[in-house]
Amino acid sequence: LRYHGGPMQRFRLAPVGGGYVRIVEQHSGKVLDVSGISTANGAPIVQWDWWGGDNQRFWAEAYGIGELKLTAKHSGKVLDVTGFAEGNGAVIQQWDWLRGANQRWKYGVHRP
Repeated sequence: LRYHGGPMQRFRLAPVGGGYVRIVEQHSGKVLDVSGISTANGAPIVQWDWWGGDNQRFWAEAYGIGELKLTAKHSGKVLDVTGFAEGNGAVIQQWDWLRGANQRWKYGVHRP
């Protein structure tokens, strides 16, 4: 879905200690979570209530101008748009870091 600024497209990085963040979705208040605490490539990213697991903690590292690399603490794998998909409804998963455009997340400051 192209960015239109709706609350389901806005996330907040909230510090959780040790340099890690939780990624909070504005519309639901839930956080991004690697499903089932999986360490496998292809594990889906879902929204879930915050319970503090390492599968909900991410290292946010600047990569390029206005981009982030987001690495799950428990697996060392990054958030990745499956198959470089560009259409609406693309699935987000975790995968080994390959430096792909589908693994670099744009960020900016939202002003209401």
